[in-house]
Amino acid sequence: MYTIKTIREANKIAASLGLTRGKGTYNGAAYWTNALGQIVTRERLAELAGY
Repeated sequence: MYTIKTIREANKIAASLGLTRGKGTYNGAAYWTNALGQIVTRERLAELAGY
């Protein structure tokens, strides 16, 4: 299983999926939100990107 190693890489993937970076952290980790306001973590972001 591939993991996203850097926040910069994660931000690029999230932008291509139409997600925006959340302010602050969720359980101590960076997160992104979709148009509905749902939280997407780095692990879920990797799943959505097909890694």
